[in-house]
Amino acid sequence: MIDQLQERIAELETANRQLQAETNRYKQLEIQSQRQFQEAMLLHRISTHIALAEDMVAALQGVCTELARFLKVPQAGFALLSPDRSTAAVVADYRPPDSPSAMGTRIPVAGNPSMVYVLDHGAPLAVSDAQKDPILMPVHDILRQRNVASILIVPIIADRDVIGTLGFDTFERRVFSQSDIELVQHVANQAGQVLLRKQAEEALQASEEALRALLNATDDVLMLTDIYGIILEANETAARRFGMHQHEFLGSNIWDLMPPDLARQRMAY
Repeated sequence: MIDQLQERIAELETANRQLQAETNRYKQLEIQSQRQFQEAMLLHRISTHIALAEDMVAALQGVCTELARFLKVPQAGFALLSPDRSTAAVVADYRPPDSPSAMGTRIPVAGNPSMVYVLDHGAPLAVSDAQKDPILMPVHDILRQRNVASILIVPIIADRDVIGTLGFDTFERRVFSQSDIELVQHVANQAGQVLLRKQAEEALQASEEALRALLNATDDVLMLTDIYGIILEANETAARRFGMHQHEFLGSNIWDLMPPDLARQRMAY
């Protein structure tokens, strides 16, 4: 009888352990699902910031704010490398209301092991004890003054090159989780593509402005058309010759603006 009772107790204890294990598993699945949902919403908000921002700085500022709030960190900032890669200038930041802005601050690369590591490896650097870790030795005094306890620095990569960093500071010791680091790196990669696209847009705009200035630098009639006669570019002299404003002239068909006989002659060439 006693043996049967002990056997029954053992069965109940085994069943209880299995139930606890299943409960814990479901709790973990629920936590993972909530995290995935929160990350998806975060990425959606960040994509919206990028799409609606008037300029690059506004886009980065929105991304910086969203990430800092999601990670629950008091300070964050984007820094872009100078052309000679000797410094990185802070172009967007998130900070407590009573803290001074870091905008415009230039972070030296030479003699700064943490920056050198991120640039050379193209990989994130998480430091839980920022005021004592040797890799941050050159800035230990600054970190103590600013009460920074832990740091996460993530590279911004565009076209396989590191063009800047995205950094986060905490005022209390923190070990950033691998999921946090992977999330931030994913966003930093998106930011890198935005910067690359913005640079291409600015280069195209500069090229178009240079072409426009060249066209308008002469009193001769100058225009560029496609094979169908659509006016792609023209100077103000050409537009005035046809009695039109330049913005009206562009996109018109040159053959429609000419007398029919002359248009047929020119089209025959």
